[in-house]
Amino acid sequence: MDFFDHVDGRGRIFGFDLSEKFSTKRVFFVEPKGLEWRGRHFHVKTTQLIFVIRGSVEVEINRKDRFTMRVGSRHTQVPGNSFAFRASSDDALIAVLADREYDAEDCYVE
Repeated sequence: MDFFDHVDGRGRIFGFDLSEKFSTKRVFFVEPKGLEWRGRHFHVKTTQLIFVIRGSVEVEINRKDRFTMRVGSRHTQVPGNSFAFRASSDDALIAVLADREYDAEDCYVE
């Protein structure tokens, strides 16, 4: 997977080239605000690709591994691992691609 970013006098085009097979069934965007953690759940079947579109977010996996994602970062969230995030910049925006449609029975809150 490669991040691309092209800017010229006409504007900006940026995104990600996916090298692996991924069947997208759902796409959504999140603009986290403040220092509150969002997420704190895991999926049994769903895989999600998480992209930072703007700003930066702090991520926590399984309540122990923490890292910061910035523009150009991507994280693959696999089933069974809990995921939480919060804004680490005022302008944070992430995009999430899921390989399954939303199913409340697939989502378990910690």
